[in-house]
Amino acid sequence: MKLLQQQTRRAFALALNELLDRHGVPASNHGRLQAFARLVNRPVSTAHRWLSGAGMPDIDDLLLLCGVFGCSLDELLGRFPIGNEAAGNIDSTTAVTYFSEFGDVVINIPSSFIGGEEATRPTGVLRVAGHEMSGYAEPNDRVFFDLSDIEIRSGAVFALRIGSSLALRRLRVRLDGRIDVLCDNPIFPAETMSPDRFKRAELATEHDVVIMGRVIAKLNLESH
Repeated sequence: MKLLQQQTRRAFALALNELLDRHGVPASNHGRLQAFARLVNRPVSTAHRWLSGAGMPDIDDLLLLCGVFGCSLDELLGRFPIGNEAAGNIDSTTAVTYFSEFGDVVINIPSSFIGGEEATRPTGVLRVAGHEMSGYAEPNDRVFFDLSDIEIRSGAVFALRIGSSLALRRLRVRLDGRIDVLCDNPIFPAETMSPDRFKRAELATEHDVVIMGRVIAKLNLESH
C-alpha cells in the first residue's frame, strides 16, 4: 500500500508540473513554488509537498485543481497523458459544475462517474459534509445533480442552497401543498415550509431555499 501511495503521489507531481509548464508558470528554479502557492491560495509548504510528490491534495482540492487547469481527474492523477485525444476512447469526460464553500468551478470528470443519459445533462456535484442524509449518502460522498431538474418531485432528493449553505434533502409534498424538508437520518428533525420559500437562484434572497437540482448519482471518489 505504501508503494502504491508513493507511485500515486509521484504521478500526480509529474502531471502537476507538466500542467504548470503548459500554463506558463515559471520553472522550478525561477519561482515556480511561490507562483503556484499564490495560484491555488495555499501555503508554500503545502505547494512544495504537492509539487515534490511528498503529499497529495484531498479530493476537494483535486477537483478545484481540475477547474484551474481545465483538465480531467485522470490527467491530473497521471493516469492519462495530458491532452491525449485517445484518452476519451478509454473513459470519456463530462463537464460538471463543482459547488463548494470555496466557490464554484467547472471541471471535467470521467463520464462513468455519472453514467447513462444523465452524463449528457447539465450537472452539478457537491461533497456531503454532514450525517443528515446517512443511509442515503454518507459524509465525503459526492452527489451529482441535474441542474435542469428543479421542479419539486415528492420523494426525490435534491441539492439545496439555504442562505449561504449547501445541503442535501429529500422533499415531500403534503396534501395541503406545503413541503416537508426531510433528512434520511432519523436523529435530525424534519422541517415543513411554504412552497413560496422555494425560489429560482436568480430570484432568491438569503431567506429563501434554492433548488439546485435533483440528485441523479452518488459516488465516494476516495474508493473509486
